Amino acid sequence: MSSIVTLTTDWSTNDYYTGIVKALIISKCKDVSIIDISHNIQPYSIPQAAFIVKSVYKNFPLGTIHIIGVNSINSKNNSVLVVVIENQYFITSNNGFIDLLLSENQEIQEIYEFKIAKNISFPEKDIFTEIACKIINNENISDFSVDKNKINLISNLLPIINEKSISGNIIYIDSYGNIITNITKNLFQENIAYAYYAYCIIINNSPLIKITTISDNYDSVKKGELVAIFNSLGLLEIAQRNGNFAQMFAIDYSSPILIIFGDSLCY
Repeated sequence: MSSIVTLTTDWSTNDYYTGIVKALIISKCKDVSIIDISHNIQPYSIPQAAFIVKSVYKNFPLGTIHIIGVNSINSKNNSVLVVVIENQYFITSNNGFIDLLLSENQEIQEIYEFKIAKNISFPEKDIFTEIACKIINNENISDFSVDKNKINLISNLLPIINEKSISGNIIYIDSYGNIITNITKNLFQENIAYAYYAYCIIINNSPLIKITTISDNYDSVKKGELVAIFNSLGLLEIAQRNGNFAQMFAIDYSSPILIIFGDSLCY
């Protein structure tokens, strides 16, 4: 069992939250290493947290425990999940993070559920640290196990597929102003590419921000023009060559992404 715990939160580094969680883990576990993946997640942004963790977790040793402290108090389903994927542990609120973390055809190996009592306002401190140390200390957490089929995973953050469109979300905006969405290459090909000869990508519901071609690389367009590619993670990415797309068009995490196929709007 690895004695590595990672932290991904939206706490920034100015508050005491990170310090107290680290202190509790060190107090309860022996010879543990704590690694900060990021504390700069946009407040409550589960998609951004999932993108960051998904991009890096496979580089950690097997058995690593990943604590996700983003939007942990969820009124719809007050529970904490411990999920094992590819022999790594993820401790998170049942808030949609796991569905966004999973890649296509990837399976959950084990899943456990812990209820959050109404009087707990800081589950990362009171629950997450306790679970992490039980795992590291090889204590049995199966007593808290719930049948996978009985756990209601929240999945309202996934792309919505209709007969002639895919509606997606922005899950990350990088330092260049490029936006990365939750629309995968496989999803696009399965629902669009083989059935329609025309498609367009409309960003922020604006007909002025429209792309009608998915390119192989950024150099496929002229400087200043918009370009859409599927990046190294297989996700739809939109950029402005030699420019800051998000800043130029006031794009943020709430901006909708819509791919329409076979429609007059695409011409």
